[in-house]
Amino acid sequence: STDYSVIFTKDLQKMKVFFYVFKRIMSLYEPELSNYLNSSGINYNFFLPPWFITLFTGSHQHHCKDEDDNTNLIIKILDNFIIYGWTSMMEFSCAVLHLYESYIMNMKYDEVMQFLINDILKSDFFGIKNKDNIIKACSFYKIKKKLVKNIEAEYMENLKMKEEII
Repeated sequence: STDYSVIFTKDLQKMKVFFYVFKRIMSLYEPELSNYLNSSGINYNFFLPPWFITLFTGSHQHHCKDEDDNTNLIIKILDNFIIYGWTSMMEFSCAVLHLYESYIMNMKYDEVMQFLINDILKSDFFGIKNKDNIIKACSFYKIKKKLVKNIEAEYMENLKMKEEII
């Protein structure tokens, strides 16, 4: 299995594997949304890096008013990341996309990109009022390490086949 402790290598190979794994997981758990994003030309590596680099903490600056403080949600996300690693970020990201599926599927390419890269962190999604919905949605996605290993092996096999063709 790929070691995700150092993702940002010079050739970004681990990041490429990670994006492939996430895309495949989305195709398994959310086939309609996955097909829509793919047919719309939305590439996961456009919006996932800002999500994963900040671990969604960028939302805190937009929701730290007394009546809408999302500190406990951000702490839960970070705790899960520390305990379970990158699969917890995949689970959370799947939940985010799932909860916004109908909204996203009614957007055009540029609207989807704007939403996924910038607007989602400012949206009420990360507000305290949505905490229970988020936690419930996350519980649906239990990404097993064996599944990740199998998808990583699939990626490596595809890469090997491409190299043999070239």
